[in-house]
Amino acid sequence: MSVNDMYGFPLGRNPYGRSVNLDTWCRSNNNMLVVGAVGSGKTVAMRHILLQQLYRGAAIILIDLNGDYKDFCKTLGGCWIDADSDYVTCPPEVLSAQLVVFDLYDLHRATDEFRFSHYSKVLSWAWKRMSANSDERVLIVIDDFYSFVLGSSRRHSRRSTEYHYELLRQFAEVYRGAKYYNGGVYIVASVMDDFIDEIARETSYLLLMAVGSRHCNYTTLLDMYYVDPPEREFLSQGVKWTALLIAGRDTQLVSIEIPEDEVAVIKPKKWRFF
Repeated sequence: MSVNDMYGFPLGRNPYGRSVNLDTWCRSNNNMLVVGAVGSGKTVAMRHILLQQLYRGAAIILIDLNGDYKDFCKTLGGCWIDADSDYVTCPPEVLSAQLVVFDLYDLHRATDEFRFSHYSKVLSWAWKRMSANSDERVLIVIDDFYSFVLGSSRRHSRRSTEYHYELLRQFAEVYRGAKYYNGGVYIVASVMDDFIDEIARETSYLLLMAVGSRHCNYTTLLDMYYVDPPEREFLSQGVKWTALLIAGRDTQLVSIEIPEDEVAVIKPKKWRFF
């Protein structure tokens, strides 16, 4: 079946020009996975989705590993926090902010041990905010998830490996527990691997961007959701800012569409449609 949720926000259009509306709060959990090669339009799609969630009153805590969301945060009057800040101690002045961005880009030169430790502190802060009040819809967003869980290299010291596994355990608890507090976790990734495949099993919303790459082999996911051959062929064509949306067991080809009043906030480059 196609995706067209009654109370959803407009995500884009299907190949026939009809609007695709998405409600990310009406299925078994509120988690979302956005995957695609570098340059496929993941950040533009995520900014559009987050803006729609802000309009609907959700609180957003965004963990930004590449420094891509500072202008987005400032434009919307959010609380932007630099990587080495002590704000991870959860101060009152940002505890209630609707939009909080942790900019962790400056940590890319730090050791994996230090990075994993700091990531854990930020994730703990985000979880504390999410679990404080189940009447509030809270989203935790991690952009460049692969760097978040992997660090700067695949080979870690014994000490950094301990921090790494602790971070993975902590993340898994947050990801599985978010639905019990009326929250969700959104992940943006450029690489597919076994860990991402496992995460997808606990995810109600997947947005598979159409630009292909040897790092974005969707075979396991497509098999998991019984995706038809025509939709698989579509993904292989590599049309930017288009995607296969999977919501529960429903699928829909969609061209991401940015309304004119959002362009100044999202600031996309020229995009292509079907």
